[in-house]
Amino acid sequence: MLLLILSGGNGRAMLAKYDLRCEMEILAPDLPELAAAARLYPGMQFILPLMGWPIDLTYSGHRAWQRDMKILSDCRNVAVNIIAMECIFGFNWTVDQVRHWISDTIDFFGPERCMFASHMPIAGLARSFHDLYSAYFDVVSNYSASDRQKLFHGAATRIYGLG
Repeated sequence: MLLLILSGGNGRAMLAKYDLRCEMEILAPDLPELAAAARLYPGMQFILPLMGWPIDLTYSGHRAWQRDMKILSDCRNVAVNIIAMECIFGFNWTVDQVRHWISDTIDFFGPERCMFASHMPIAGLARSFHDLYSAYFDVVSNYSASDRQKLFHGAATRIYGLG
């Protein structure tokens, strides 16, 4: 479906004309299709929200998601928005529950292609903005100051062309 949308040309032309990025929510089973599109259009910046929206949170689901995210991470024109934990893990998610998913994402893509975001006001149904970012900071507390700066500011500034 993604390749069909992009193959029409109009969408690609609009993205290029206005220096826009291609950001769309897809579910984890569609990660290979995004990798194929990213390889086909290496000049286009793709942004993957919700860490690829893993829908199978079992051990085997995590392994399949890891495999597909690793393959996708080889596409240098793909970045990841770490956002909406409540959509993936439910309103009562815990830091321990999300830690390995977030860490895997950062390990695969690197801090220069990962960005934390809030998903407010929806995220507010699960926790306050302060509590959300406290959880994010907890997950990356062992990262260097430089890497944390990229994750919370630098990557988004560069990827979205805000600098």
